[in-house]
Amino acid sequence: MSRPHASLGDLVELTVRLRQDAAADPAQLHERDRRIGMSRNAPRRGNEARILFWLAHRNENKPVDHARRAVAVHRLVRLGLLVLGVVFGSAAAGGVFYYDGTYPVNIIYVLAAFVGLQWMLLTLLALAALPSGLQRWIPGLRSIQESIGVLSPGQWVAVLKRWLPQRYRETFLDASGTARAHQAQFGRVQKWAALEAAQVFAVGFYTTVLAVFLSLVFFKDMAFGWSTTLQVDARDMQKITQTLATPWAWAWPQASPSPQVIEQSRYYRWKSMAPRLDAQGKPIDPAVYGAWWPFIVACLVTYGLTPRLVTLAVARWRFRNAVREAFVHAPGVRGLLQRLEHPLIHTHGESSEENAQCHESSSTVPTCAGVPIVNPANTIVIHWAGASGDETTALHQSGERFSVMEDAAFSAGGSQTPEEDEKTIEVAAGMRDAEAVIVVVKAWEPPMREFEDFLRQLRAAVGDKRPIEVIPVATDRGQPLSTPADVDMLQWRRAMDAMGDPWLSVVLPRNERS
Repeated sequence: MSRPHASLGDLVELTVRLRQDAAADPAQLHERDRRIGMSRNAPRRGNEARILFWLAHRNENKPVDHARRAVAVHRLVRLGLLVLGVVFGSAAAGGVFYYDGTYPVNIIYVLAAFVGLQWMLLTLLALAALPSGLQRWIPGLRSIQESIGVLSPGQWVAVLKRWLPQRYRETFLDASGTARAHQAQFGRVQKWAALEAAQVFAVGFYTTVLAVFLSLVFFKDMAFGWSTTLQVDARDMQKITQTLATPWAWAWPQASPSPQVIEQSRYYRWKSMAPRLDAQGKPIDPAVYGAWWPFIVACLVTYGLTPRLVTLAVARWRFRNAVREAFVHAPGVRGLLQRLEHPLIHTHGESSEENAQCHESSSTVPTCAGVPIVNPANTIVIHWAGASGDETTALHQSGERFSVMEDAAFSAGGSQTPEEDEKTIEVAAGMRDAEAVIVVVKAWEPPMREFEDFLRQLRAAVGDKRPIEVIPVATDRGQPLSTPADVDMLQWRRAMDAMGDPWLSVVLPRNERS
């Protein structure tokens, strides 16, 4: 049996469930999740399979309707773009292949519209699909990608959403807001979803163009020729058609125009389709003007529809991979996997002194007041602008119960110089064993641009997917701990959410979570 893979609906459900669990009691979460992890049918390998199994158990009693609507919106949008592709394809085919018997359909127009323009758009698509990491090496790539994103049919989703039912529109807006706020996590999902939607539009477009053209050939007596103001003779045109016909000339010779057809089908703007004479003064056979249609069909299939089917398959594959990547690296997944795997061991300390000291038990999993220490001895603590000089007090506010690495408590901001802050970031990034960073701040001081710049530099140095927890403390150095005001916590949460870092969180003090 093949291993299950996460879908877009699974990703939305996981995000909702982990968001719900963020405010729950850590000990109760661990007890519940450990019970799921010990189930008889629980997979023992593969993080994706383990998370899917956990998600299935979490959704047994109350499925997430939000996820179902998100998947429905995704399908409706693709269907809408397919319909738009059909409409635009019909209009384009009707214009380019228009024939009223006066002048032939100009092959130059056909090649420009359905071959030249097509490959220009595919070039732009290739640029848009390049990894963002190449932006530093290719000058102007970021601006090009942003411009392409605006022009992509995938961006028409914002217009289509207005026609969705109210409840689906609300789901769409919520998902779009999450994607914008957390580009590091959902950016690749959003990027490949837009590119896939654009290819759905293109496949609908070229399928319709081909269908309309075949119907015109079948039901009408079409005439084709070529004419251009440029100094292009029959030999130049023959080179162009031979080059384009290379992929199929060996299998379908009729789809490669002969030199005679090319020479005799050239026309001039002041002449109509009245009978013409060839170089020997003989009337030209009217059948010559219809001999181009196999070439046009082959061009539409080879250079129009086939590349779009390939790019649609690639975009869909990359979209699914992006969903799976975001699924296994979603914020909170690290703690979830550890709760599924590690047993919960309760201590019997009752006093505040005992609860304030985390210790090693006889098990391999250390505990603190019955709550396991996730990632023991692997945390960096940074005190910002003199907030809470006691890292032990700060750590006990973390819902994950980290313990600090040796010589891994630092200071930044405040009286520190920018050079000293950079040194702190450099040292913290060099500690490869550290899987989390805690930044202690004063709750009553609003987050300034200086602090946000520090976090961005810290994120760039330690890399994605490593948790950074900001702990606002309502105390000054050497003073007793007190609960931050709700308005202060709200202010810090909004500021940190606006940074768009999914692995950055604001953690409530322990007495607030109890």
